[in-house]
Amino acid sequence: MKGLVIVNPGVEDIAVLEVKEIIGAEAQAREGCAVFEAKSKELCRLSYNGRVFNRVILLLEEFDFKEFDSKIKEFGKSRAVKEWAGKGTFAVRCERHDKGISSQELEEKVGKQIDGKVNLKNADVIFIVYNIGEKCYLGVDYSGELNKRDYKVFPSSASVRGTIGYAMLRIAGYSGKESVLDVFCKDGLIPIEAALYATGKSVNHYRKDKMSFLKFEKFEMEDKERKGGKIYAYDGNFANINAAKKNAKIAGVEKAVKFSRTPVEDLDLKFKEKEVNLIVTKVPFLTQRSARDVEKHYKNLFYQADYMLKGKVLVMCNNAEKLKKYAQEYEFKLEEEREIEMGKEKTIVLVFSH
Repeated sequence: MKGLVIVNPGVEDIAVLEVKEIIGAEAQAREGCAVFEAKSKELCRLSYNGRVFNRVILLLEEFDFKEFDSKIKEFGKSRAVKEWAGKGTFAVRCERHDKGISSQELEEKVGKQIDGKVNLKNADVIFIVYNIGEKCYLGVDYSGELNKRDYKVFPSSASVRGTIGYAMLRIAGYSGKESVLDVFCKDGLIPIEAALYATGKSVNHYRKDKMSFLKFEKFEMEDKERKGGKIYAYDGNFANINAAKKNAKIAGVEKAVKFSRTPVEDLDLKFKEKEVNLIVTKVPFLTQRSARDVEKHYKNLFYQADYMLKGKVLVMCNNAEKLKKYAQEYEFKLEEEREIEMGKEKTIVLVFSH
């Protein structure tokens, strides 16, 4: 049987990495997803232990979207679909689509081809329609929605989703053992994701009863406890630090993170020379109104990193050229540049080494 993990376009390589780490399978990266061979229990394990996935599904069918109408007729008649529909009630959900057609219409078209009892509010089995580019994937939901974090009770409008925050850490090369610092931590999401990964605690630890596979599969969910490196959540705004502490407490990792209300220009007062292995942060975005202050933050970031960093800097930004300018000033080398899609927007991730 085949599995499919859905991710934000731009982090497919991290999905391949996680599939390998969690179940030992070799996944094939595709646009916005990764495909691999897996058993049912392995899909359960990916659902519970995965951190970058938006959703984990049992893949039943894939085809070019132009064949949608004919393929869903075959889909509804297949033995596998009949078996799944026979496990109880079902519903169809559209994870995403790129065509000029509503999600509801796609769901209705697929639902009409499946012979079974529909329950739109609390179905036993959820069939997923995932369309990206010219490809369409159909399957059974094992995980439910994974891209939201329950610990994010005190959010920041400038933050990112947990799946993206975790992906940023792994793109930077984070293994859980390095010391890592977020200099603009906002609601603490990146340090919290670092702490959860470093300690081996699942992001789903407190929501075990919400996993979709529990309606049709018994599976014992386990965390792998371990000890990680030092994690620092810094921000110049007291309200942000306060929110970050509260979110970390909800996540159960407040003891694994050191918080400090410290503006970026004062970081050298907190760290020794070459003490930090990684800086991973989403910098303030550059706008016409904020250009002067934001560029000052950019300059200070690399000025401070030049002193306290022995490793890499990863920044998420909306203006790569300004960051490159100040990185070059302090002799940081650009190792990687990529775009990550977040909703209908794309943001830039830059990785520098010193």
